[in-house]
This record gives sequence, C-alpha cells and structure tokens, in this order.
Amino acid sequence: MTKNKVSFDDFIKNVPDSLLESAFKLGEVYKDINITEIWNNTTINGTLQQVLYYFESGALSKELALLICNDIEDVIHLIEKQAIQQCLFGSKNKAIYNLYINDIHTMSNTIMVKTPYQKVFFTPFTVISYFKIEHQPTCELMYEFFEKQMSISKLLVNAGEKDRSLFFNRMHQKINRLRNRIILDNDTFDFE
Repeated sequence: MTKNKVSFDDFIKNVPDSLLESAFKLGEVYKDINITEIWNNTTINGTLQQVLYYFESGALSKELALLICNDIEDVIHLIEKQAIQQCLFGSKNKAIYNLYINDIHTMSNTIMVKTPYQKVFFTPFTVISYFKIEHQPTCELMYEFFEKQMSISKLLVNAGEKDRSLFFNRMHQKINRLRNRIILDNDTFDFE
C-alpha cells in the first residue's frame, strides 16, 4: 500500500470477496477452539501505533482511522466480557477463553497450538509473517515456557473487580488518546 501510494480507503474498496470470505471463515473456526492468552498493559500498543503510523503517513483517512479505533474498542469490550465469562461468545461448543495478565513479561505474539497428537508454535519474524516450528523438543520447551508464564501471571477472572477494571480502563484510555490525537491532528502523542 505505502510503496504504491495506495490509501487504505482505496485498498478496502478493492479487497477480493474471496479474501473477506476466507477471513470470516477463519473467524468462525477460531470461535470453537479453547484459547489462553497472556496480556500486559502494552499488548495493544503495536496495533495503536500502526493506526497512528498509517494515519500520519496519509495512507489512512481520519474517518477510517476513527472507525478502526471504534473497532479496537469493541474488541477490548468483547475480550473483557469473554475473560469474565471464561468462554468465547458465539462458540458452538462452549470453547474456553482464559486471559492471564503478566505485568513483567512483554509478549511477542507467539502462538502455541496444542492438539492430542502434537504441539506446534508460530513465532513472528516480520510484521505479518510467522515461522512455524514443529520440532517437538523445541515445542515442548516453548510449552513449558508458556506454562511457567501462566503460573506467574494472574488469571483475569480471579482478579478482583478493581484490578480487572484498572487493566481494561488503561486499554480504553490508550484508545481514547489515539482517537483524540487523530481528531486534533497534531504531533504530540504518547501511548504511556
């Protein structure tokens, strides 16, 4: 997009229906698997920074940037509700959703898939590309790492109302700061 000077507004007008259909199908599959995530206060920063970058570079209009902020906020509200209920909404098989909070460890968007037959993990190596690792001894090490991270993290459903509210309020404040930055269209902005 940036290389060809195509704005996001123009890009989304030309997204193939087959790509959208595949994305929605993937979303439906995602609703039916048990998910455990480990977050911290910086988890959404990368997403917010991308919105700001594309807005500032002119590749994203103010209107779409604000709509994306609304979508991010909707996702955070959904995650909060799912974390409290410990289930994925819309799941046909009552898939479990566990959200852990770890204030110390900065996560890397690594994904671990555990089936009855094997473990596989995916780790990012570019903004949109992942390495797939199937080597079982390596996968076992990564699984043990995740288990250790969960043991030193706080399961959000077990956190008190105050801790839960503080955590999600920080997320909403960051989104609101980005939204205000876009509305004001000035150069002073910080996620922290």
